[in-house]
Amino acid sequence: SWALDYQLIAETCDLPSPCGPYGLCTPGKGCSCLDNRTQIQTRGCYPTRTEPGHLCQGKRSKHRVLRRTGVELPFKDLMVSAETASYEECEKACDMNCTCWGAVYNNASGKCYTVDYPIQTILGVRDESKMGYFKVWEGPGKKMDMGLGIGIGLLCGAFVLVGVVGFGGYKLWKRKSRVNNRFLE
Repeated sequence: SWALDYQLIAETCDLPSPCGPYGLCTPGKGCSCLDNRTQIQTRGCYPTRTEPGHLCQGKRSKHRVLRRTGVELPFKDLMVSAETASYEECEKACDMNCTCWGAVYNNASGKCYTVDYPIQTILGVRDESKMGYFKVWEGPGKKMDMGLGIGIGLLCGAFVLVGVVGFGGYKLWKRKSRVNNRFLE
């Protein structure tokens, strides 16, 4: 009888981060995004930074939250977990910690797995009692960048308007001086 020595990976979801940042890999179905709305791109569902500490910058980190049921962390056996009484307690532990990027709670075991690095591919499972809480970084000064763009746009618009008014004034002055020159002759 033969003894199995090596087996190739049978499922795409067994690969490390096959769907990229904030991707959801469901065995037999493939990749989608954690929010079910975003179209998956070649580099994942959301742009992400690789520096682990940027959620701690500023007064309050610029992030929004994704919650999802039926999810599990890949290689969770290698992750640190803590027992919590509820999903809400698990979520609160991550929410109050700026180095936490997300948490997955298993309602059956009461284990809370926290993720201290940018979220990569999460596994989709049929067990709805496995719930996830994920922070999506939106970047520092997103509103400031938008304001800068609006300011530059308004400045360019003002220059164009001054140019049009100046050109119109010049043409009017030129026409008036031609009429005055003809009248004087």
